[in-house]
Amino acid sequence: MLPLSDISVNGKTMSRIALGTHLFGRENADACHSILEKYFSGGGNVIDTGRVYHGGESEYVIGDFLRKNGMNNKAVIITKGGNAALPDGMQVVLPGSRVNAKCIEEDIKISLDTLGSENIDIYFVHKDNPETTVGEIIEVLNKYIKNGSLRHIGASNWTSARIAETNAYAAEHGLQPFEFSELAFSFKKNSTESWGAAEGALEMEKTDFDWYRESGMPVLGYNPQAYGFFYRPDAENGASAENVEILRRFRKICSERGLTAGECLFGFYAGCGIREIPIVSTMNPEHLRDIIDNSGKTLDVEDVKYLLEARFGGKLTPDAK
Repeated sequence: MLPLSDISVNGKTMSRIALGTHLFGRENADACHSILEKYFSGGGNVIDTGRVYHGGESEYVIGDFLRKNGMNNKAVIITKGGNAALPDGMQVVLPGSRVNAKCIEEDIKISLDTLGSENIDIYFVHKDNPETTVGEIIEVLNKYIKNGSLRHIGASNWTSARIAETNAYAAEHGLQPFEFSELAFSFKKNSTESWGAAEGALEMEKTDFDWYRESGMPVLGYNPQAYGFFYRPDAENGASAENVEILRRFRKICSERGLTAGECLFGFYAGCGIREIPIVSTMNPEHLRDIIDNSGKTLDVEDVKYLLEARFGGKLTPDAK
């Protein structure tokens, strides 16, 4: 069974691993429902979706499953709006061109209707646009917090500096701040290099990591398995020197502690020193079962320090929890 995290929303304690659903669509709805059933039966309860996922169909498939199975009060539903990719699949040229009050408000209304829900547990602004003032963004989100449509809010693919700026504005104006962040966080460096820049993905950097450790803000990290990098016996072939060293240290910990790759990887996220919930995406039931079965370990402080020094470079203080 998936362990629980130390993070709760709306009286629901979040599981230690979230399920990503960007592959969910109407054409494979039965397979999606099967994955959801296995995830919930394995102790999971955090569903991560987005207004634009699969042309807007992911939210529909999830909402349909929750209604049919009476799971609305058990699931922690996360969705996002303000992405440059429109629901019909067309790409807007500028990644942040829909990060404005009008588009965010439009996406909130559509998501509520598509999910068939009266409220959303955690709502993320999917991308950022530094040309849009933080006041415009946080003001429109608080409008929907006040009417009960949104319970908690967060920033997806935003720098920690921009989040801090937004929360300073919120504090000054008596508004609810961002409480969550979502960005790419893999133990492998540059895990989104083949597509991230084009789609506005943001990878965890050391300055961000330090800020999350100090602030205590929970992070939902996508691409935690780096497309299977740590599971492949020949992963070092073609890898950068940095990632070869990361892989060497990872394998050393696995060998010395008698851990599987999955146990070590998810044990790293559980003990890395920030309040991290990895988001895993799969349509393979056996893969999902393997993730659940390997989710119960937590690496100790010294092992985490040893791995983090390879990931970020330099010496780190062993403040990992």
